[in-house]
Formats: sequence, structure tokens, C-alpha cells
Amino acid sequence: MARYGRVKEPERWAAASAPYLASFLDSAAVATGVAQITTECVKQIKEIVEEEEEDDGKEILADCEFTLAYGTKILLHNTKLKVKRGARYGLLGGNDSGKTTLMRSISQEQ
Repeated sequence: MARYGRVKEPERWAAASAPYLASFLDSAAVATGVAQITTECVKQIKEIVEEEEEDDGKEILADCEFTLAYGTKILLHNTKLKVKRGARYGLLGGNDSGKTTLMRSISQEQ
């Protein structure tokens, strides 16, 4: 299934919403509905502004973007990770969310 978060292209919104709207609207109403949905959703999208971190002199152990999967299940997709030596981190998540898989991948330098 395609992910539509932070997508601003009208074609992708149409592809995602038109089949649903077509199940209960006529074709003219679908076109209008898709245009309205796209306009409203694009207005709601907030750009992610990355904050610059102050240089605290700590060695950077990892600074990467990665995707993590376990079998056929995608646990993390295009996730940014920055780890510094001597810093403390917490890892929270529900059961079967990939905490152990992530830690195992880090320890095996994958």
C-alpha cells in the first residue's frame, strides 16, 4: 500500500481518493471531491523543519537514514538516526514494533 503522508502531488491524491469516492458519487462529483480533498489536505501538511543541533564535541557514531524490516514487515521506513558517543537514549514502543530488531541491527553494524 502506498503511503500518502506529506504528499502534495494532485495525481497521487486522486489515485488514493477517487476509487473511494466513486463508490458513492457520480464522475462529476468525484472530480470535484478529489480537487477539494487535495486542496484541503495540502493546506494541512506541515513542513518538517530540522533543527540544527549545537556542536557539543561528542563523537558521532551514526548519522544515517535507513529502512528496517523484519521478514516482510516494514518496521521503520526512511527513518533518520543520529547517535553520539556518551549520550543517553531511550527506545519506546509497543510489542512487535521493532525495538529488538533495531538494537540487533545496530549491534551488528547493519
